[in-house]
Amino acid sequence: MPELPEVETVRRDLRISLRGKKIASLKIMADKIAPQGEALLKRVLVGNSFKDVDRIGKRLIFRLTK
Repeated sequence: MPELPEVETVRRDLRISLRGKKIASLKIMADKIAPQGEALLKRVLVGNSFKDVDRIGKRLIFRLTK
């Protein structure tokens, strides 16, 4: 498990590199990540853009448009 300062560093880096970028495609690498199915996640996520990256504790929160 990463330490909190590491998570904050990753959050800052992701915020800079992802903000404003659009999700053009999605590939699920493990079935257990999307038990509802890849098609549903694609329908919900593809086409959105990243507004911000926050965190709550050691969990990263990706805020999207739409």
